[in-house]
Amino acid sequence: MTTLDRLHPYLPHRSVRARFAWVTGLSGVFFAVLLSFWLAQDQRQQLQQAVSEAARREASVLGQMVSWALAERQRDITQLAQRPEVASGLLDAGDMRLALERVKASRPEFEWLALTDAKGVVVTATGARLEGQDFSGQAWFVSGMLAPWLGKPQTAGPLAAYLPLDVDGRPAQLIDMAVPVLDYEGRKIGVIVGMLNWRWVRDMHSAMVEQDDSLAHTLLLTPEGDVTVGPLPLLGKKLNPTGLDEVKRHAVARVINWPDIGEQLTAVAPVRWTAREGKPPLMMVLRQNPDLVYGPATKLWQRMLVLGLLGSGLFMLISWWLAGRITRPLDALAKAATNLREGEPAQFDLGTGQSDEIEALSKALHDMHARLEARMSELSTYRDHLEETVAQRTEQLQSARDKAEAATRAKSAFIANMSHEIRTPMNAIMGVTYLMQQGPMLQGQAERLQTVHEAAEHLLDIINNILDLSKIEAGMFNLTQEDFDLIELMDKAVAMVSDKAREKKLSLLVSSDGCPQRVRGDAVRLSQVLINLLSNAVKFTERGQVTLLVKPEPSTDDEVNLLIEVQDTGVGISAEHASKLFNAFVQADESTTRRFGGTGLGLAITRSLVELMDGRIGVRSQVGQGSVFWCRVRLHVAHAPSVTDADEACAPLSADESISLLKQNHAGARVLLAEDNPINSALAMELLAMAGVDVTPARNGVEALSLLQQQAFDLVLMDMHMPEMDGLQATRAIRLLPDHRTLPIVAMTASVLQEEKDACMAAGMNGHLSKPIDTQALYQTLLHWFALRGAGQRHSAEVIRLPRSGEA
Repeated sequence: MTTLDRLHPYLPHRSVRARFAWVTGLSGVFFAVLLSFWLAQDQRQQLQQAVSEAARREASVLGQMVSWALAERQRDITQLAQRPEVASGLLDAGDMRLALERVKASRPEFEWLALTDAKGVVVTATGARLEGQDFSGQAWFVSGMLAPWLGKPQTAGPLAAYLPLDVDGRPAQLIDMAVPVLDYEGRKIGVIVGMLNWRWVRDMHSAMVEQDDSLAHTLLLTPEGDVTVGPLPLLGKKLNPTGLDEVKRHAVARVINWPDIGEQLTAVAPVRWTAREGKPPLMMVLRQNPDLVYGPATKLWQRMLVLGLLGSGLFMLISWWLAGRITRPLDALAKAATNLREGEPAQFDLGTGQSDEIEALSKALHDMHARLEARMSELSTYRDHLEETVAQRTEQLQSARDKAEAATRAKSAFIANMSHEIRTPMNAIMGVTYLMQQGPMLQGQAERLQTVHEAAEHLLDIINNILDLSKIEAGMFNLTQEDFDLIELMDKAVAMVSDKAREKKLSLLVSSDGCPQRVRGDAVRLSQVLINLLSNAVKFTERGQVTLLVKPEPSTDDEVNLLIEVQDTGVGISAEHASKLFNAFVQADESTTRRFGGTGLGLAITRSLVELMDGRIGVRSQVGQGSVFWCRVRLHVAHAPSVTDADEACAPLSADESISLLKQNHAGARVLLAEDNPINSALAMELLAMAGVDVTPARNGVEALSLLQQQAFDLVLMDMHMPEMDGLQATRAIRLLPDHRTLPIVAMTASVLQEEKDACMAAGMNGHLSKPIDTQALYQTLLHWFALRGAGQRHSAEVIRLPRSGEA
């Protein structure tokens, strides 16, 4: 017995008993993990709320302390202003200075007390400082003449020269408070002003810290964000670490990385230190070690998780035992059935003593066994002759299948080879034509080059049509399924034929009433159907109009059935010729080919595409009256919702715009070009040089690999078919080089079959550009990968396929 046989009873896909035990056990594990995670999150939220509440509580306490202390100091100077000898104005300057000095002595936090006259001139002051100076423009005097005044922390101003520097090396900050002095008639004859040192508030905060060590890292910020209370190195600095603004907005604690002590669980609360309306509050910032805060919750989560896993294991063992009790009779039946399958004697236990489903199944299998034995005895006489007949027929079918597969492989190889061989010189023709069009030209050359370009495009369209038809006939054609904008697709299809319609002065009309905006299907092939039908209508219409009509038909919840009609006022088709239109290489008659041109492949491909979409196609026409080509296709409801304008991709750039951006942002970028064809290599190098790109050529994969080991490149353009080492082998070798796993490698090849593109992606390439090279697609691909390469991003292997007109 092998190791795998021994493990069968414990494998879920091999044993009902194991499946039952595993499901119950894993369900317990899932529940334990989910419950512990939920409880841990709940604990964290509660702790965050507790920290936030603590910050609000401490802020309230500090605010009340400061507010009460300020009220006490303001009451002191108010009582002094209300003394009769002060209100009478009879107290001389010396006695008044003595009275002020007594208040300062009892309240050492006052740095300066003074009495001014009604004009703002200091009459007397503690220490005789600033006596005789005019303070009529100060806010404390202007407001203090009207009512009791309390200012905000600010620099000492003229007093700075008399005060020592603060502990942080900056000039001391003072809070000014003032009350008016009224005479017996109620007239305001002056102001008593007191300047409090803000260090006094820090001392109150220090007293709070001594009572609670958890407040050691607490900060007090001014409304402008400056640290006014806190660790000495931070005093006077403006702090606004990432995440602090969010904590202020939501008033919920979160972990923030601070420059002085690293990650701290942070909560913020306003300190209302004065009852004055409009006075911005100070902000208390409570910072605590998250490990100390979350530690108990983390331990609780770990204990619950371990207990849950242990409980799940125990529950799995119990489930295993219970399942064994239930499945033992079923196991016996399974063994008997296996013996039957292997042709060995089988025994069925019919004496279970219980009239249940298992006993009924045993009896049924026993009866079936008896009937099978009887049937086998009857068939034994025919077996020898039948085996001989089957063997002959099997040999014939095998031979036919081998021939069919060989023919299919030969056809696929022929299609791939012909496509590659034709596209390679076409790349040179179209590329050189493009380059000549970019430079100065003599009179008449522009028209001739445009003629060459249009002829090459026409030839490429024929090649693509033949390739499509061949793939369809060989069963190699598959439709993709993706969400797309149906209305946008219709507009683009009409735009593709608008120039030819405009040349013939034809009107193009579109009707899509009732159609869904977005559907799911193969957008490229549906667009090909619309373009083929519209191009056909424009080609055979000399005057009048061409109308595209798309309307929905009854559908299921998941399907979208569409009727598509293309109506024209052209030459029309007889009933005899209309029946042949959708066959390959067939047109209405020989005169049609001579007059309008064409291969007769467009409608044949259209019919095949429509049938791949579970649809039908047909035509209604009268000679001289025009035609209506119609088809019904089946699509599906879009999975994803429609994107908003902000989410839509930008319009593709033209080749000139792409060149300008490449020169501006990526001049001097280094590209390795692996191409064995000298003409195509020279052409690609010139196209890249036009965009300011530095190109290094390699004639095969071996040279490319060697160059990459010696030099740094931003992107590799890789041909597939090269001598010594082809593009696929080279790509696999490059991906094994150190630091080259994310280097963008884009296939630039005449191999365009889907299996060839899949091979490129499987080898490790990042994109695919087909030959003949579309310059717009080439430049946009460079822009895309240069931008990602510059941003230092890692790229997964995905096809960057920029569609071309007429490409298969």
